[in-house]
Amino acid sequence: MNLSDVENGPSMMSCDVSCDLEEGYTARDVVAAEEAWQKYLNRNDSVIVETFQGQFKSTLTITPCD
Repeated sequence: MNLSDVENGPSMMSCDVSCDLEEGYTARDVVAAEEAWQKYLNRNDSVIVETFQGQFKSTLTITPCD
């Protein structure tokens, strides 16, 4: 059973940075996230994706040992 609405998706879409940067984010992070999400949606567009999927940014900070 295939719930995807994509029939023949393009290989990649370009996007613009159209949101305010939050703390810890750079314009490069936002552009990379937008491009990755659009690339994912080109192949995985469905009601399941729209309802249950998204992106999160995780950051790991390693502090030096004393």
